[in-house]
This record gives sequence, C-alpha cells and structure tokens, in this order.
Amino acid sequence: MKIAFVFPYNVWGGAFRSTFELANHLQGSSVTIIYPFIPPSALRMSGSIQYLLRGIVRSLLRGSRVKWIDHKTHVNTQLIPFISKKYLSKYDVVIANHWHTWRPVFNAVGKEKTILFLRDVEQWSNYSVLQKDDIKLPVPKIAVSPWVSDFIRQYSGRPADLVLPNGVNLQRFNSSGKIWTAKTKIILLCYSEHKMKGMDYAYRILQKLKYRLKSELDIRIFGFPSDPCWNFEYTYIKKPVGNELASLYQSSHFFLGTSKQEGFFNPPFEAMASKCVVFSTIVGGLAYLAKNDHDYVSIPFNKTDETVKILCEYFNQYSKLQELSENGYNLVKTLAWNERAKNLKVFLDAR
Repeated sequence: MKIAFVFPYNVWGGAFRSTFELANHLQGSSVTIIYPFIPPSALRMSGSIQYLLRGIVRSLLRGSRVKWIDHKTHVNTQLIPFISKKYLSKYDVVIANHWHTWRPVFNAVGKEKTILFLRDVEQWSNYSVLQKDDIKLPVPKIAVSPWVSDFIRQYSGRPADLVLPNGVNLQRFNSSGKIWTAKTKIILLCYSEHKMKGMDYAYRILQKLKYRLKSELDIRIFGFPSDPCWNFEYTYIKKPVGNELASLYQSSHFFLGTSKQEGFFNPPFEAMASKCVVFSTIVGGLAYLAKNDHDYVSIPFNKTDETVKILCEYFNQYSKLQELSENGYNLVKTLAWNERAKNLKVFLDAR
C-alpha cells in the first residue's frame, strides 16, 4: 500500500514528530511525508499574504529536509509545488494531517482516497469556522483523543472512525531512574508561545517555586522560540532534538505541564518514559490514559498558589515520588508506536 501523509508545512512540533514516528512503524507499506511549497493556509485564511511569505521562506530554507527526527529508514519526504491531483493520485491513501490540508486533499483526490487526521481542534482561533466546516467532509476521520472524536461528532453528526492516540519511543527516552533524595531537584518545562499552553501560568508557578525553594530547585526550560527572559534563575535550551532532548528528560526529576487544551500532549508521556514525575493540568492523553496520584499528579488550571502548594507537598515525599515515577514509566510501556501503527494498518486495510 502506498500511503501519503500531507503536512501543511515543514516545522518542528509535537504533532509533526508524532506523525513521523507513526509513519516509521508502518512496516510493509511505502510511506511518504509530503509538504506543499505553497502552504494551503495562505489560500484560505485571513492574513494570507503573511502565511504565504512565511511558508515560502520556510520551504526555501528547509525543503523536505527534516533534521529533528530520524525518519530515513522507512519514510520518504517530498516537497511538491502545491496540493493537487497531479502529485497525489499515485497514492492508495492520502492522510491529510492538520486541518489546513483537509479540504485541499479532498478536492485533489476525492473521498475514496482521503482520510482526515485530527490531532487537535482550534475552536479558539479566528479560522475556527473554516475548521468546523471542513470536519463535515464525507470522508473517514482519525482522532488523536476521545475528546477530539466527540468534537467531530458535534459538528459532523458522527464520531471519528478511529481514535488513534500517540505512542512513546521508549528506547529514546528511557532512564535508569532518579535520585529523589538529591538536595537540588530539577524541574522541566516545554516552552511555547501558543496561547493554549498556559505559559503565563507556568511563569507564575516557577517564579514562586524558585522564590520559596531557592537553590533546592533547578529550573530548565526548552522550546522552539527564543528565550522568554523571565525574571528568575533558570536555564533555557533552544530547539533540543534527538539525544539532547532525551538527556533533558533523563536528567530532570519533575515535568510541569500548564496547558489549557491539548490534542494529546506528548511531553508528559516522554517525561514518564524517563521516569520523571509529571505535574500537569488534565489535558490531552492524560485525561483518559493516566490516573491522578498514580501515574502523575494533576494540577488545576490558573490557580498558582494551589499548584505551588501541591508541588511543595510532594517535593520531599521520596517514597511517593518513586512510586509515581515507576507507575508513569509502566504506563508508557503500554504506549508503543508499533501497536499504534498496527491499529492504523488494520483500519486502512479494512477500507
């Protein structure tokens, strides 16, 4: 079977990395990741000139090269001028990855070959009306989480045809364990300028924790944007990938997640794979795969003092931290990518 995943552009990000991991495990199929030179969002959204220029510059600089994941074994990448039947008709299945590509792919190859993959829903955005309209397209749909499937049902009249959660590359993030009695503990945050990531909330939490714990807490922040230059002591690591990203998880004790909404939310599960204790809002895959106070510790959204109190209460509970660490690790052992790929292959073969 010849399978194409169509991305709207070539960019670093969890949803894109997850698609590469999934594609890498589709054994027995010819898989290609496709990027259009002209981003489909430039043709439909307000501020289209901005999206067009940004997309063209990104395509010129990166082409189809992907330096942030090892995908060479099973996956091909291709840069095409734009989404059209001319470039997609040779594939048996075309999976439109991210909403910008849904309607262009549908218009290019029709409902017989098109599958929509919903990795998140952006009902807070100025293009939400377009997204909700495209969800109604009469083609099979894959959702990354049950809540995304419920959203599909709300606007199309039926749930997703397949709920396919992300997996975890356990070998990449594996860790031998943590020293919970260490005088200085390390807490990790994935920084983003996305409005749903709750970075203002993360700032307030970390600022208060650092003031209270001082040298007992080492804060490390990583992300794609530039250093936010917050006014307390921390280390910022820009664009860590591969072994560098894995080592951040492996050397940290805690992971902090402050998102208001997530499709799946890879970082907490990657942190669990490295035996970090995760403190996070109840979003994405955590809401239905993980148990509070067993696999991770849930925190409320936008309640700084309450969250700081929760973290401080756990800080020196060494036996409880060890228990959470092991339980989280055992959870992610059940989230292997090869099982996700098998589920997708069964779904595709049944069409």
